[in-house]
Amino acid sequence: MEQSWEVLVDALLDGDEDRAWNCVRRLSDAGYDSIWIYEKLLTKAMVHTGWLWEQNRITIADEHLATSTCDFVLTRYHYYIRKWRAPKNGKSVMFLCLDQEQHDLGIKMCACLLEELGWTTRLLGASVPLEQAEMMAKKWQPDAIAISVSIPYHARSLNLYVDTLEKLPHKPTIVIGGRLVSMYDLSPLCNNQTVLIGNLTELAKWQERQLGVSADVRN
Repeated sequence: MEQSWEVLVDALLDGDEDRAWNCVRRLSDAGYDSIWIYEKLLTKAMVHTGWLWEQNRITIADEHLATSTCDFVLTRYHYYIRKWRAPKNGKSVMFLCLDQEQHDLGIKMCACLLEELGWTTRLLGASVPLEQAEMMAKKWQPDAIAISVSIPYHARSLNLYVDTLEKLPHKPTIVIGGRLVSMYDLSPLCNNQTVLIGNLTELAKWQERQLGVSADVRN
């Protein structure tokens, strides 16, 4: 199955939703769990697509088509695996990207994974201004707030988000994820209530520590 992501890349660049979905569904039906699907298939395919664009082997229009097709497949997969969803565990988490941060596929995968594991989630998506994030958090009072950052330029505002959201009266845990976490040491930008998560495997382990239960899916 190591070359499955290459097959998926071709389908994504063609904008062929049915062919892309069949690739994902076939592996899901073969027993591959969500962490594998997200990390070894969808993420790997999109990273390669980004590399093709950086090398000028595809256009920005090609990259956008692949991204929108991947988003469709991710949403379809999320509904397809509902039969394996764990019972609600009483925990809640809000997901968002920093203002001007447009890359939200990764944080959508995180939201899908935690929902599968029994969390109640709200996905605010790309480019959420701090005041809007703060307003929603005050209204909903989630146990955790997950923030995605992928572009180094946008990391300048991360500390302000962390500092503001940590001071909310209900004291949520702040979870920082995204491509930059695995590339740079972001700990100087973080405070006491903040956790850095580099990938979905680490996210599953973090939630396991929060609940004291296994993060295995499809039990």
